[in-house]
Amino acid sequence: MQCKIEDYDHFGRGICKINGKITFVPKVRVGDMIDVQIVKEKKNYNLGISKTEKSYPSVFCPHFDKCGGCMLQQMTYQEQLQFKENKLKNILKKYAGIEQELTIVGTQNKNYRNKVIFHIKEDKIGFYEEESHQLIEIDQCYLLKEEITEVFLKLKEYIKLEKGLTKAMIRSLDKKVMLVVEGKTKKEKLKDFFPMVSVLYYNKELLTNENMLTFSCYDNLYFLSKDSFFQTNDFGLLEILKEVKRLVEEIRPENILDLYCGVGFFSLFLSPIVKGNVTGIEIVPSAIENAKKSALIGKRDNVTFLCGDVRKLFSKKDASLIIVDPPRSGLDKTIRKNLIEGDFKHMIYISCDPMTLARDLKELKEAYILKEIKLVDEFPNTYHVESICLLERLSNETEQ
Repeated sequence: MQCKIEDYDHFGRGICKINGKITFVPKVRVGDMIDVQIVKEKKNYNLGISKTEKSYPSVFCPHFDKCGGCMLQQMTYQEQLQFKENKLKNILKKYAGIEQELTIVGTQNKNYRNKVIFHIKEDKIGFYEEESHQLIEIDQCYLLKEEITEVFLKLKEYIKLEKGLTKAMIRSLDKKVMLVVEGKTKKEKLKDFFPMVSVLYYNKELLTNENMLTFSCYDNLYFLSKDSFFQTNDFGLLEILKEVKRLVEEIRPENILDLYCGVGFFSLFLSPIVKGNVTGIEIVPSAIENAKKSALIGKRDNVTFLCGDVRKLFSKKDASLIIVDPPRSGLDKTIRKNLIEGDFKHMIYISCDPMTLARDLKELKEAYILKEIKLVDEFPNTYHVESICLLERLSNETEQ
């Protein structure tokens, strides 16, 4: 059925109406007149695909039509940035009742990812098709750093000769590469990847002398184990750091509490500009080990790292500034309650999911006012975006 794409939804899918029912169509542009095939009917909407062949000059990947990785290549990069800015504004207004001016910072939109997970079936390697477990074999992913691509190409050759692997994770920091493979293979054959990789795990077994990567940034040396979280875009990470540093220098807090601190990136980075102490809390043991090692080497004597459930450790620590960088699920209800009932003057909330951010901000409005938001395009060519929010506790005068 012919229809015109009128708008985008929050996932970058085109929106049209068929027989009065909203229909979502991925990987098309506003203004397109297309022939839509309905592939799934829901009570209140349809899911469709375009049967009209269209060529978009901005598309650079031959796997774009089927791969579930990129969703926005049909847009120019400037259009992607505008889409993400509009998306966050709309979500905050609709779900949190907040109307807020904001800006977005772009990053390098190719060769930026420092981590990737590939799925392997027999001698084929690639990504799953969108919303399925159908493997799409790929020749190259243009989002990956060049050194990751080199290891990927070697892996493609390897699985043609040696069957049995099912999954591969590749990470790269400061030009050094970590490879973690799962499945069954001849362990001695994995030596083919030396010296391309600095760290190599076969299932849970370490096959190299080094067991972690290092990353140098702003006079801090960070350590990253295979299970530790780290931002996937180095260029975006530097933009996030600049914004957080600006906010902290303006706030001038006495002490900082860094929740979901990971390998201690913000804690260590901010420790030289804080009057008092910085405390980081993280539940992943390897990440805390990484953070403590960085603090020791960097002589960050005013930083303490605690390993455990944030919900249990959070309320025991006092600070004038709270930094939260939670997973996509956002803040736990216990954390939100403690933030509202606490006596923290400022909060910096770093979010990778606008919907959970809106949910949390709606509840936090009881005790805080949202002062400003800056977006960083940490995930170019996808619908994801990183938000840095500054919240300030409501005073008695403000509440009145």
